[in-house]
Amino acid sequence: AVHVRGERLALLDAGLAYQYSVSLHWAISQVSLSSIDTMPTNTAERLVFVFATMLGFLFGSMLISLLSAGIIELQISKRDKVVKVRTLRRYLLENEATSAIARAVMKQVEQRLSIQDKLEESDVLALSMLSRTLRKELRFDLSRPCLQQHPLFRLWISLDETCMKRISDQAIEARHLRAKDEVFIAGTDGVAAFVLSRGLLSYTQEFTQTVVAAATTTSWTCEGAGKEGVTVSAGHWISEAALWVEWTHTGRLESVVESRILAIDAERMFRQLFHPAIKAMAVEYAEQFHRRTVDAMPPLFPYPSDLAVPGASFCALVCSMSRAMQQLIGLQALQHLTAWESQARAKLEREINGGTTTLVMNSEGSVRRAVSLVALRLVGPTGDLLVQVGSFDVSGYEPCCQLPWTLREASETVGESHERVVATKLGHLLADKTEVYDVTEEISEKRFQRIIPTWTVRMVCSARLKADRVIDAPSVPHRASGDASTAFRKGLSRSGSVGFSRQGTLQEFQGYQHRSVWAVPATAEAGSGAWECYAWVTPEEFSFFSSGSKGEAALAHWLSLLDPPGAIPEGDNFTPPDRALQVVI
Repeated sequence: AVHVRGERLALLDAGLAYQYSVSLHWAISQVSLSSIDTMPTNTAERLVFVFATMLGFLFGSMLISLLSAGIIELQISKRDKVVKVRTLRRYLLENEATSAIARAVMKQVEQRLSIQDKLEESDVLALSMLSRTLRKELRFDLSRPCLQQHPLFRLWISLDETCMKRISDQAIEARHLRAKDEVFIAGTDGVAAFVLSRGLLSYTQEFTQTVVAAATTTSWTCEGAGKEGVTVSAGHWISEAALWVEWTHTGRLESVVESRILAIDAERMFRQLFHPAIKAMAVEYAEQFHRRTVDAMPPLFPYPSDLAVPGASFCALVCSMSRAMQQLIGLQALQHLTAWESQARAKLEREINGGTTTLVMNSEGSVRRAVSLVALRLVGPTGDLLVQVGSFDVSGYEPCCQLPWTLREASETVGESHERVVATKLGHLLADKTEVYDVTEEISEKRFQRIIPTWTVRMVCSARLKADRVIDAPSVPHRASGDASTAFRKGLSRSGSVGFSRQGTLQEFQGYQHRSVWAVPATAEAGSGAWECYAWVTPEEFSFFSSGSKGEAALAHWLSLLDPPGAIPEGDNFTPPDRALQVVI
């Protein structure tokens, strides 16, 4: 029945449209299991009610379908995990695995089953639909941030991006690691270098590699097995030596957490080096890296490892390359100067072409001057250091306190540079009297009042006098007291030092003025009149003399007590220019 204007009418008394809408409403309600307690009063309301009921039916059906599908998928997934765990447990029982190992295996499997694996490129079937060119672009885009962490690969990208796209496509593979996954173990051949893109790795040194007779024989000793691993964070390169030399892994590398690494296959990489400049650069870089690897052995260096090869930093290797290759690298670095640095472009280009400056890019893309030098830290029997305390020329003494050093020449090893320091800086003063027992690499970056900062790699050779060897150069008399006072004032004026308290210095370091000082010719040219002065000082005195104005003033006073090296009369006390002169105070 229906109520119209207060009167109760039967359904058949209503209009035909209303009768059909009521029938449709009833039918929909039966299908959707909905209630029809609420009664519309006209045809329009009835149709709206029918439409709403149909929407409810559709929404309910979709919701039930989605829930059912999700529950079924979850059941299948859990069933798959249950089957795997059940099968593993049965396998361990049948093969009588010990309880400790069985618990460890079950724990790791259950943990890994609870974590969803990362997608590999082979899992994404849609990538096979891409063109070859676009796929190269994609792979290069994904690997570029990691490659630019290495200055050499950043340089290659700037030289020829197309070449690097081929390398990314043919020689680089991305790998996703789960916790405790091994990348390599000690004793296996190294065929690829690795770059950690994301996550955390742990490296444990297990073997020490001994190279004999220029890498013709290799022996192994087991050292440090089971030691706590070294943590490797994102952006670091591991086993770079595998790209440049025949390498055998000396430790174990495994993931600590879920990680992503790039593996760069050495053989495939070299096959893609079609660019002549990049190929020549790779060959020369490999030669220098090989020399560092062979030289890395006690007493000069620790043995190389998968994490680092001593003395094989990018700056040091570039400084050891040929002048033509340094010029190529420097001119390419010029293209990346900032707007503020560009004001020095013309001067830098002249210096690069003239061979007086080596320019490189660091891993961040900033341009730096590169300087590689070797310093001698000679330690005496009592712990004193032999240092340069000043120099002498026609204008008098000039105080300076520093270790004897020299710039490394192209293709020169640390040992060869050390021999050259002794031969050219100290003459016969230390000839065949020293032995090196350690080398330390110090890398620093300073501006030195220049627009382009300087990247300095200093190899400090720690040496000692051989047994029963002393510095036995002849001596000359010291200057008279009046002349010393005048020279002392001149030394103060030249050093520019002010506020020096002579009494205060004497109280702090007693007796240093009475030590022996040796003067050796600064150059091999006869009659040049240039000399360098060396003396033994304690480490504390070395720090004081090189600390600033007070140290320079103290040195100026010390040098003021010396006779000029060229004023030594001929006779019994005469020493030829190629021999060292000892000045006794």
